[in-house]
Amino acid sequence: MSAASAAVGRSQTSGWIVGRTQAAGRTMDRPQATGWAVGAPQATAWGAERSPTSAPLTLFCFPYAGGNPLAYLPWQERLPSWIRIRAMQPPGRGQRLGEAPLQQWAPLIAGLTDAIAAEAAPRFAFFGHSLGALMAFETARECAARGLPLPTRLIVSGCAAPSRLDPEPGLHRLPEPALIARLRQYEGTPEAVLANAELVQLLLPTIRADLRLSEDYARAPRPAWTLPIDVLYGRSDSLVGMRMHGWAEETQGESTAQGFDGGHFFLDSRRDEVMAAIERLLA
Repeated sequence: MSAASAAVGRSQTSGWIVGRTQAAGRTMDRPQATGWAVGAPQATAWGAERSPTSAPLTLFCFPYAGGNPLAYLPWQERLPSWIRIRAMQPPGRGQRLGEAPLQQWAPLIAGLTDAIAAEAAPRFAFFGHSLGALMAFETARECAARGLPLPTRLIVSGCAAPSRLDPEPGLHRLPEPALIARLRQYEGTPEAVLANAELVQLLLPTIRADLRLSEDYARAPRPAWTLPIDVLYGRSDSLVGMRMHGWAEETQGESTAQGFDGGHFFLDSRRDEVMAAIERLLA
């Protein structure tokens, strides 16, 4: 099972769902906003800003499988003021939890690219964890294909390289009891989520969609670019292991790798170290 497949559901709980909305046939609480890029409370058609800023560099952050993009918003207080955090929010997660999630790569990447192009950020970088790393990578490829500006750096975290992915076929089609049992075997989904039948029903459409994305990912030929790619990984991450080293094959430019103590979600357990590494890479 790939890291992108396993890291589902972890952060759709944690006090982020507040407000009222209808999703998956049930009433749940969450913020009221739409858009692919979020940073509440200031909202636009495609995005929102937690606290408007004119920071010279924007870090677009892509969510992991089943994860809530709002998990990135607290980074704004942990990083220096010259970095602006923009959390990319596809349908079916975070503030768009009531929308049908996308299950195919083409419309997902098209939407993400359109949203980033509309931002017109003068200088920006991409960060993605697990499945979000693949989203960030493919969005950068789409930017290149359209002749749009590229990020200054691509920071990929907790994800095997595209040439090393090994997803579990058919996982997204498992019956609910079998899927929940499988999720219990892997790091990433809190027991509090799996034990809450109402919450499971709310989140399963996005979880299944993300699992399908992971299973259907097809690596394209190596990009002809010199985009710097930086790899962050957990030294005890059994889901990725040494397969993260293949990221160096995806650029003709600089590639770095940095390990952290911890497993697949070292982002949480070593947060201060990760923030320091990101600040250093973007400086």
